[in-house]
Amino acid sequence: MHLSLPEFIVAGWVRAAHGIIGELRVESASDDPNRFSPGGVLYIKERPMHIEWARPHKGYMLLKLDRITSREQAEAFHGTPLEVMVSEIAPLPKGFYYHFQVLGMRVWTDEGFDLGTVTEIVATGSNDVYVVRRGNAEVLIPALSDIINKVDTDKGVIIVTMPLTIQ
Repeated sequence: MHLSLPEFIVAGWVRAAHGIIGELRVESASDDPNRFSPGGVLYIKERPMHIEWARPHKGYMLLKLDRITSREQAEAFHGTPLEVMVSEIAPLPKGFYYHFQVLGMRVWTDEGFDLGTVTEIVATGSNDVYVVRRGNAEVLIPALSDIINKVDTDKGVIIVTMPLTIQ
């Protein structure tokens, strides 16, 4: 099985219009501090828009995009994702993965038991936890090096060592 990557990933969501000249209040979904830099390109429904300026504001980012010139236009994008092309994101160091790379991967134990598919990732602060579902069963797998043996993004497979449980 080859897991195909998306062409675009979400960098943030338009939460509201701001001001009268088409500014957007954006909730960021990116950990790249330069994601909203002036001159950058974001996509709305696969349509490129250049960032004219950006600044933080009360926990959000205020953005001015070149193709949005009025409050009415900005209001029409409420709830819309702002995306970037996957080909434009920086590669991560070996052993680190973007959430979009892990979501949808099949998880197997090193003993050959199919645990299911990663359907959600919970950020706990210390490490991510992969929510793996198979039918009605759900397993929570901490994304720790002593649990995760192998991540094969080409095949869409994660191999894990499950800790022993005392019953």
